[in-house]
Amino acid sequence: MRELYQKRLKQYHKELLKYSKYIINDHFSIVLLFLIGALSYYYVQVLELVAVGNLLAKLVIVVAMCLTLQLGKLNLLVEAADMTFLLVKEKKMRLYFREALKASMLFPIIINFLLILIITPLYIRATGFPIYSVFVLFIIQIFEKLTFYQLKINGFYRHKKYLITAFYVQFLILMICSQFISPIFIFLFAIAFSSILLNLSNRSIGFLAWEMIINYEAQRKRRVYQFISMFTDVPNLPVKVARKKYFDFLLKTKSYENRNTYLYLFKHAFFRNNDYFNLVLRLNLINIIVIFSINDIRITTIVNLVILYLIGFQMIPLYRHFDNHLLTAIYPINTKTKSDSLVKIIFFILLDSGLISVILSFLRFEWQMVLLNMIVLLIFTVIFCRFYLPKRIDR
Repeated sequence: MRELYQKRLKQYHKELLKYSKYIINDHFSIVLLFLIGALSYYYVQVLELVAVGNLLAKLVIVVAMCLTLQLGKLNLLVEAADMTFLLVKEKKMRLYFREALKASMLFPIIINFLLILIITPLYIRATGFPIYSVFVLFIIQIFEKLTFYQLKINGFYRHKKYLITAFYVQFLILMICSQFISPIFIFLFAIAFSSILLNLSNRSIGFLAWEMIINYEAQRKRRVYQFISMFTDVPNLPVKVARKKYFDFLLKTKSYENRNTYLYLFKHAFFRNNDYFNLVLRLNLINIIVIFSINDIRITTIVNLVILYLIGFQMIPLYRHFDNHLLTAIYPINTKTKSDSLVKIIFFILLDSGLISVILSFLRFEWQMVLLNMIVLLIFTVIFCRFYLPKRIDR
């Protein structure tokens, strides 16, 4: 069973490596560099205002650590056929899950290490604890993640929702207490709570719930492929289409000429395909949070530009959305009309997103600075759609 998992893990890593060159490209690296620089500048300014006992800073740390706990899923790498062909090996699946647990811990360790590096100055200033307490906090995070994974594995044999709920409650309590009590004592409590939860989950172990395992892995892979689809086409990603009646008025067209064919198709794909629409929605929500949480309009403008770039860049795969449809191959429409339609759709998406940013900025900043922000966003949108986008589509 160990060899089986290792073989599947190598294939999975090989597949991710194939997509990595599309994710870590020059454009994304530059945008990420500007975003990190802007946030770092704002973070240093915030640190100067934090004093020992600052409750807001402690709350931010607790929220960050709770959110980080959710990052990373068990890489089970099971397939639908395993329900049939591995059924006779069910007793040995513990060995398979043990390998999955070890392989899945790498990502949480890296993420938590980066989180600790970021929050260390804030944690020390807000709590007044010595620097070694941060290392203990890191150990607590890894230990809790390991416990959570083991509870999930045990849940595949006999699902007990109350144990997962109890885990989240105890983790939240531990994170809150870690802001007021030395993490060394919190670690002792974490060991005690985890032992109780694992002991309860190990009782009355039944047969494997194969459907639950397969559905869990399918959802995990879908999230991974959804992230990759922001940068390139992913054949393995199943598409979900849902009609949104409240957007039907935007899909109506007065002209059915050839030049409007792809304009009509792209509008339907954007509004009814959850991947594209939800992506733009999430990025705009992030933009709104930034506007209301940062007091410096210069940093806000930089983040607005980054958000617009990400929206525009991640809408490019829409160009290939209908390529596998038989009828589009016989449409008497040239590629110039198709690319112009995509540019027009992305232009209006960016224009609407920028308009939302400008309107909300009026509630936070002086109107002169907001007008300057609007001009910058408009210039960026025109340059992106007029010069960058056509070249990117033609590749």
